Amino acid sequence: QPTTFSVQWVQEETAPMRLISLNSEKVWSFILGQVAILRLEGVGESYYAIASAPEDKGGMEFLIHEGAGVSKALFEIKKGAQVQAKGPVGKGFPIDNYRGRDFIMAAVGSAVAPLRSVLRSISRRRSDFKKVAFIYGVRHPDEFAFPGEVAEWRKSNIEVIQVVSRPEG
Repeated sequence: QPTTFSVQWVQEETAPMRLISLNSEKVWSFILGQVAILRLEGVGESYYAIASAPEDKGGMEFLIHEGAGVSKALFEIKKGAQVQAKGPVGKGFPIDNYRGRDFIMAAVGSAVAPLRSVLRSISRRRSDFKKVAFIYGVRHPDEFAFPGEVAEWRKSNIEVIQVVSRPEG
């Protein structure tokens, strides 16, 4: 049965990516790395990674890359709009299996969304892991999402390696 969410806010992360926050009276319990099926009436539905951590309060966040169909509609969505959601779905990332060990992650472009949830969670319990590294790649320097959070991850002793494949752009 779908849950009706309301858009709390929309924030531009990069020119083609926006972070949206959805809230509902029904609070979802989810695992890091899981996804939700977001549906807009008259447009359709699609899968989106939950970009917030389960410990985050005040709703769930999703990184939306401008595109067609549902992605275009969500990219253009405004505060107060209604979104239907089903889920959470997927196995998620069982990071507790890696307590006391080194942990390395990698993402390219908007695929940073599910790893953001992991990074936010690890930052809160950094002592659970040994060395933690995150490799984050984009095509052009202005395409890195979450620049303020990158600084916070680094303060939490997470090594963040940013890679640009087309620096001339």
